[in-house]
Amino acid sequence: MDFSKLYLGKIKIIMVILILLLGSVSASQYFSVSNMLRDEIDVISDDSRIPLEINYSEGMELGGENKTLKAGNWEEFGIMLTNKSSDAAEPWENVLIRIKFHDVRNEYISVGYKHDGTWENTYVHDLRSIQLGGAGGVVDLGPEGGWTVKPQTTENFELRVKFGKPVQDVGVEIQAITKGQESKEGEGGVKNPYSTDILEPVQDAYIHQANPSASCGSEDHLEVDTKENANVYALIKFDSSTIPEQVEKAELKLYQYWGSGFQDLRSSGVTLQLFPTSVDWNENSLTWKNKPTLKDYLIAEENIKRTKRWYTFDITNYVNSPRKSDDMSLLLKFGKDNFDNRERRIRFTSRCGIKAPYLFIK
Repeated sequence: MDFSKLYLGKIKIIMVILILLLGSVSASQYFSVSNMLRDEIDVISDDSRIPLEINYSEGMELGGENKTLKAGNWEEFGIMLTNKSSDAAEPWENVLIRIKFHDVRNEYISVGYKHDGTWENTYVHDLRSIQLGGAGGVVDLGPEGGWTVKPQTTENFELRVKFGKPVQDVGVEIQAITKGQESKEGEGGVKNPYSTDILEPVQDAYIHQANPSASCGSEDHLEVDTKENANVYALIKFDSSTIPEQVEKAELKLYQYWGSGFQDLRSSGVTLQLFPTSVDWNENSLTWKNKPTLKDYLIAEENIKRTKRWYTFDITNYVNSPRKSDDMSLLLKFGKDNFDNRERRIRFTSRCGIKAPYLFIK
């Protein structure tokens, strides 16, 4: 055995160790001067979904720069949805594009979308079927099962709309929705709407005790007053022939836009009350003198609210009771007549206005 080579090998190993130790000599110049902070963390993928971003496609805004459409003509426009979620996130699925039109009747509106190169028109429902308010339309656009928007992508959609008659100041809201979002907002999918019906009055008017021969059936408002010998009642008539014998819900909606003496009425506990009447009246000839017979049955009662509010009267029990006529006549009055010698008035929009009274039937 060559011991010289063995010793030489050991010497080399010792020198390597010394070099390593000496090479890190600077580390020996540091020493701890604080306590130790210890923690545990998890590193995960960023799979959270970011809400979709909706915009008009470039150069395809609804109505163009002037925001003007021609009645009777289709107006094409484009919507793009951008999913800025990370690649690890789940895609947005079952996506529909919901469009709401305000202050225009839904029967005047036609809407369509392009799917696989072909235009498909979709029925525009009454906006009041899913939310409280005035006349309007709502439509959910998309194929069966909706669209899918994957993370880090942008999808473009071609849509079109047509209005059957001229109308001004139409409000438009466009939003991407999913079934989960519908439930969160409390709005049903209008592509397959609930079994609801919106009934508008066939006649309405108000009668004035102090002016018993006056006919107020062509006004754009309905009025309710309480004053000594000058009370005013509002009457509304509906065609109830299409209402089923039994319904889950029946509500009368009235929009109150002006009034006086609210505080005095509220502090005195005066309410608004709804009663049935006989149906033998016509808005063109109705007066205090020939007013219909008031039935001794309080259908519903509501506390007086501030101005510019919707009132909802639950008339479900009354609607589900046996009916003797295809018409339904309702009279609205204050819970107290002849309050004092000062006028206490409230005005509601009549059937002539955009925010007209209506029955919500489900």
